[in-house]
Amino acid sequence: MSSWNETEELLNLAFENINPDSFAQYELNNTFLLFQPSFDDLIYIVFSNKEKDIICYDFTKNKVVNQIKKAHKDYITNFRYYLDNKNIRDLILSLSADEKNIKIWNINNLECILELKQVYSKCQLYSACFLEDKNDIFIVTSHHTSFSIVPVEPIKVYDFKGNKIKELNDIKENTFYIDSFYDNKLSKNFIIRGKNSSRLFR
Repeated sequence: MSSWNETEELLNLAFENINPDSFAQYELNNTFLLFQPSFDDLIYIVFSNKEKDIICYDFTKNKVVNQIKKAHKDYITNFRYYLDNKNIRDLILSLSADEKNIKIWNINNLECILELKQVYSKCQLYSACFLEDKNDIFIVTSHHTSFSIVPVEPIKVYDFKGNKIKELNDIKENTFYIDSFYDNKLSKNFIIRGKNSSRLFR
C-alpha cells in the first residue's frame, strides 16, 4: 500500500498535466470530482472552466473524454457524484452559487435530467448533496449570505421531480457545507452541516 506522501505526489503530478483552463470562482467544497464511473475502468476528474463548461477528464489517459458546453449561465462552483444503482447510471450534480441553480446530469449520456432554478431568493446557494432514502434520491441544499439584513433561508430538500418536499426552518445561521450520512446501525439518515468555515482549522 502506498503512503499518503506517495499518493499526494502522484495526485500533484497528475494535476500538473490537466487542462490549466480549470476554474473555481470561490473557495467552496467539491470544486472538482474524482471518481470511477460504473460503465468503465477509467478514473474521471470532473471540473469546470471560465466558459462554464463541465469537463470530464480521463485521469489514466490524461485527456478530455467529454465536455458539456456552457452547462450553466454563471460560474460553476460545486460538484457532487452519485451512483444510481436502481437506474444503472452515474449522476453528477453541478451547482452555480450566484445563479442559485442546480443541474443533475446523467454522465453516461451527458443528458441534463433535472434543473432546480432559483433555489434561494436572496441568499447564495453554497452547497448541495444527494440523499438516498428508501431507494429514492433527494437533493439537499444550503445557503449563505454576507449581509445581516438579509434573512437566513432554510435548508431545503427536493425530490427528483423538482418538487420541494421539506424545509428545515429551525436553522438560523449560514450553512457553508452540507452532506448526508446513513447510519447502518440505526437505519437512519443524517444531514450534516458546516456553519462557519473560518473556524474549521482553529
